[in-house]
Amino acid sequence: MNLLFIGGTRFVGDAMAREAIARGHSVDIFHRGTTPAKNLEGAMHLHGDRVKDLSALATGRWDAVVDCCGYRPHEVSLMLDALAGRFAKYVFISSVSVYADGIAHNSDETAARADASTLDPDALETMPIDAASYGRLKVLCEDMLFTRHADNLVIRPTYVIGPHDYTPRFPEWVRRIAAGGEVLAPGPRHAAIQYVDARDLAAFTIGAIEQDARGPFNAASPRGPFGFGDMLDAIAEAVAPPGTTLKWLTPHEAKASGNSYPLWHEGGDYGVAAINSDAAHGYGLTGRPLGATARDVLAWLRASEAQP
Repeated sequence: MNLLFIGGTRFVGDAMAREAIARGHSVDIFHRGTTPAKNLEGAMHLHGDRVKDLSALATGRWDAVVDCCGYRPHEVSLMLDALAGRFAKYVFISSVSVYADGIAHNSDETAARADASTLDPDALETMPIDAASYGRLKVLCEDMLFTRHADNLVIRPTYVIGPHDYTPRFPEWVRRIAAGGEVLAPGPRHAAIQYVDARDLAAFTIGAIEQDARGPFNAASPRGPFGFGDMLDAIAEAVAPPGTTLKWLTPHEAKASGNSYPLWHEGGDYGVAAINSDAAHGYGLTGRPLGATARDVLAWLRASEAQP
């Protein structure tokens, strides 16, 4: 297949482009050229800006477009305009953040989404993308796509983890636990948490394209129930030196400590952190052991720190 990646040189997009190349697909990557493209031999790099300069996409036809960096509805609209009539399937990387607060544990893709009508329509192109706006902007992106194109594949991942993760979330827990000693952990231990390794997400996404899958898919592993304590225990088993201990704090103690606790929702046990991903697993989503991801992340961190 001929695949076009919108953003494919950073973390999630990079993992997906690599997976597609490994499977023998023809890969074009449209990006700004600001992130070094490594281990993407065989791909055609098309430089531009999805909002300011789409001239590099003036020609070409693709079996699928994989949009890894659409955050605002006008960005999706501009891409659909630029590529009109020259692609079959549009694959949009969304997020479980599209779901409304308060959904039940084990909710599937039909769960209520966040109310995006509360966003100022005149400020959509400029408003900060933060915890308050991110999910609702993704809702509007999905709606733009659903309205304008019929053959869609929408992927809604939970927290994406793995080597090359530029966020301070999962890598920070690996770093703290690998340093040993007493590691402060925010309770409760049972609070739901989910994740998906970027490489497993990539394998599922490219496989779903190959199977001509359509519609939204939640992408999360494990399938639950799985708690914050289970996650930290698995990291510790993989990378902690002898004598390492986890000191569990109550939610109040954790909040009062003034420390940062990535991936923690201030002690909440939210449905969006325990989403049903049966549909994705039915199309081939699998999750490698968390300990394997933790070891790979630690190796990546150490290699990065050793670079001059």
